[in-house]
Amino acid sequence: MPKRPRVAILAPALTVALATRTLAECPADLDGDGIVASGDLTSLLAGWGACPPKAACPADLDGDGEVAAGDLATLLGAWGPCPAGCTGEFAWQPGFGGLPAISPFESTGVYDFEVFDFGTGPVLVAGGDFRLAGGVPARSIAAWNGTAWAPVGEGIDGLVLSLASFDDGSGPALYAGGDFASVGGQPAGNLAKWNGSAWVPIPLGTSSTSGGSDAIHDMVAFNDGSGPKLWITGEFNQAGVIPALAVATWDGSQWGSPGGLSSGLGLALH
Repeated sequence: MPKRPRVAILAPALTVALATRTLAECPADLDGDGIVASGDLTSLLAGWGACPPKAACPADLDGDGEVAAGDLATLLGAWGPCPAGCTGEFAWQPGFGGLPAISPFESTGVYDFEVFDFGTGPVLVAGGDFRLAGGVPARSIAAWNGTAWAPVGEGIDGLVLSLASFDDGSGPALYAGGDFASVGGQPAGNLAKWNGSAWVPIPLGTSSTSGGSDAIHDMVAFNDGSGPKLWITGEFNQAGVIPALAVATWDGSQWGSPGGLSSGLGLALH
């Protein structure tokens, strides 16, 4: 099954260069204390989403009008003390509370991030393929609060390839999609929802009638005029009990299919 990691994290040390860039200042230092650290991450997460019109948006580090994954990558790449003149190559640095990891001998990665508030303030949730986060046991999903990693319930029994926040009318909920057949001991078709205390499977989920991969690769909440829905794409050709080639919608109670695709592989939604 092809996987498209958004941010690859390798154990035991993180040394992947992000970009070469020359800057006159240290823009990721949002609180101006001379170091890019947890305070700046908190500020960025608090500003997550579209920048307000005609207002300063310091957390929009890449200047595209929204605080999103690109700004997060820039901030994490600049993590640590601001160098004199902030000139040189951004690079991932070991740290961030410890890396999500399985072991030095097994492949591991983080495939998606989502900002979500579990009731105590926004945190950064990471989903992927790991068993530890900062030394804390966490199965494929963990939350970073600016200081430490924590598991999200009992985790997910498989690969988490996408995370999304979706409000079906009962309040914002965190969804995890990917390649997994069970959550919390219950059968699951690659999609699960955090109900406030545990992960629960979405009824039937996605499947492939041809017997191939049925994984979910990406998700986004979107209202096309017919009401808010969670849009899902991946390698499936069925969602619930209805035909759905690579794209499907979930409104909180039933599956839908927008149709119109001619191939059976979807990798991204935006």
